[in-house]
Amino acid sequence: MKRSKSSIITLIVLLSAISIALIGFMVFVICTSNIIYTQSDTLTVNRSFKGQFSKLDIYAEQGDVYIYSTKEKRIKVKVFSQKNKASVERNGDKLTLKVDEESNFMFFWQKSSRIEFYIPEGYDGMLKINDNYGDIKLGKFKKASVDINEKCGDVNIAGCNDVKVDNNYGDIKIEKINSHMKLNNNCGDIEVNEVNLTKDSIITDSLGDISIGYTNEIFINAKTDLGDVKINKNYYKSDIELSILNNCGSIRVNN
Repeated sequence: MKRSKSSIITLIVLLSAISIALIGFMVFVICTSNIIYTQSDTLTVNRSFKGQFSKLDIYAEQGDVYIYSTKEKRIKVKVFSQKNKASVERNGDKLTLKVDEESNFMFFWQKSSRIEFYIPEGYDGMLKINDNYGDIKLGKFKKASVDINEKCGDVNIAGCNDVKVDNNYGDIKIEKINSHMKLNNNCGDIEVNEVNLTKDSIITDSLGDISIGYTNEIFINAKTDLGDVKINKNYYKSDIELSILNNCGSIRVNN
């Protein structure tokens, strides 16, 4: 009888994991089915801005976002999209870009926007990105704060001071973080190659593996409901804590 109960519990756990995986896959297919596209080659915005900025806001309905780090002192903005769908506005030290190109939710080929920002490498303000469908790629900004809200697509960051990423479906990959991070993913892997935390930070994932490389001397509090946990070095007396919580997937810290 005890063996029977154990077998039933194991079977329920396995079936639950399979169900979560199938649901995630189905939703991802629905999200991306209408994004079988080629990027638009029509340049609709091509502007440059001088001066200091404390905040850069990017709002995109669909399309890929590329943020490049440059040695120039001005900010350049290029948008390839449908006509009359993109607008850029400066208000004091705040720069806002909106691309209202919406998906038509039909299963056929269409063109999507491409957003390019060229930002001085020493930028130390806030960089906020909201993108519904499309990948986001950022260069290295050692002093910048990054806030990303992504519904469906991958997020790649070369480096920043502190970062907040909320992603529904897609992988999150970050090369280096200098201060603080708050990462959340519903369906996808999370990979951070190097962290040097000065504040308590947290990583959460519902379905996917979490991998961390080098860390400074911090306490790592890791837990997963279904998967393995492996931490090479843990500093239990540290004042700084990194919490890693996963529902379904393994956790690896190769520090």
